[in-house]
Amino acid sequence: MRSLAGLAVLLLAGVVLSVVALLLTAHGAGSPSGTGRAGQPPLPGTGDTNSGGRGQPVSGVECHTFEQFAYHVHAHLHISLDGVGRPVPALIGIPGGQSGFASCYYWLHTHDQSGIIHIESPDRRTFTLGQFFDVWGEPLGRTQVTDVPVPDGEISVFLDGREYGDNPRQIALHNHTDVVIEIGSHRALPSAYRFPTGY
Repeated sequence: MRSLAGLAVLLLAGVVLSVVALLLTAHGAGSPSGTGRAGQPPLPGTGDTNSGGRGQPVSGVECHTFEQFAYHVHAHLHISLDGVGRPVPALIGIPGGQSGFASCYYWLHTHDQSGIIHIESPDRRTFTLGQFFDVWGEPLGRTQVTDVPVPDGEISVFLDGREYGDNPRQIALHNHTDVVIEIGSHRALPSAYRFPTGY
């Protein structure tokens, strides 16, 4: 009897893990293939958000047990260094997500390395790129972007295909906002990002 109970517990745990993995995969359906830009190793801070949000409110962005869908839109971020794309990490703003057991979901988060920022809050409000970087725990400015110090003048920021000259932290994230940050010697007007169907 005891062995049957133990087997039942193991089977139930396996089913729960499978369902969680399936839900995470399905919700992060915007994969880099086909619609994203080419990239190399991901930026620092992948997944665990140790240097950023770990459940506490960050720059006015809260972390709730469940995802919020009252206001649910998507923006996109692409970062390149000397012309080479650097994928934005998966699971920014989802503490515990790497283990398959997220402790909470920040109103700004990523599911995969496509660069899609999920904006999911309990009401309609305007968030900024600076708030997203604060949740990520990485610096953002014209002299430093994540772990990359920026030489004087060697940065171009594009907002929806047009060059943006102000502080990139102030960029408002709306539905289908497309932000490109190009650092270094190879900079050019980027092509528009194509959001996957349903985003």
